[in-house]
Amino acid sequence: MPRNSINRDAQKALRFEGLDEIQRNLSNVIDKTTGKAAKEVYLRAGLKLRDKARDLAPVKTGRLKKSLFAARGDENKPNVLIGVNYKIAPHAHLVEYGTVRAPAHPFLRPAVSATAQEMRTIVEKGLRQIIEDAANGRN
Repeated sequence: MPRNSINRDAQKALRFEGLDEIQRNLSNVIDKTTGKAAKEVYLRAGLKLRDKARDLAPVKTGRLKKSLFAARGDENKPNVLIGVNYKIAPHAHLVEYGTVRAPAHPFLRPAVSATAQEMRTIVEKGLRQIIEDAANGRN
């Protein structure tokens, strides 16, 4: 048997039916999980953290609570930003960690601990839904 004939037979044997569709679906899943849909899932989780931090932040003037935010972050990355706007509350770190003259009143670290499981659940369920929807051709 000529060598080229063996190669053609091997290529035929390795041809998968529906591979193009699988690749399109996989590409759709990757696009969805790294794009805006994933960012919205992360933002929902981030808002839980922000809200808990606001609940735990001590109130003197209200600026500290107002300064806490959750935002979408870099549009090219599936991420969100959660933090303090230091233009509104430049003293936030002093409240969180304390000073030699004032005791610490942690609000952000306890908020992370208190919401970690809920945020994990939101992300897991949200990404799982995105993957299922993308794999099934739903937006």
